[in-house]
Amino acid sequence: MSKKKPRSFECPNCGAEVAANARACRECGSDANTGWKDGDELDYQSVEIPDGYGGEFDSKPSRSALLSRRAVAVVALVVALALILAVLLRWA
Repeated sequence: MSKKKPRSFECPNCGAEVAANARACRECGSDANTGWKDGDELDYQSVEIPDGYGGEFDSKPSRSALLSRRAVAVVALVVALALILAVLLRWA
């Protein structure tokens, strides 16, 4: 009698059910390459994030970001006024 391959197994890290052909656990992201380790255990210290990235975690926008937003708003306002003026002069 032949043994059937299991359709799933329990993740050694979080205990979630993982499909036998899955490359990683859907719950915690552990896989065979990481040794089924918890995300906190993985060493991400070698990843260097350049300055200016990760804006979603910044408490407030930088001064240059605020200036560029104002510049876009001013340009949009000038273009809108020019269009309105062109329409008014055409109808006059």
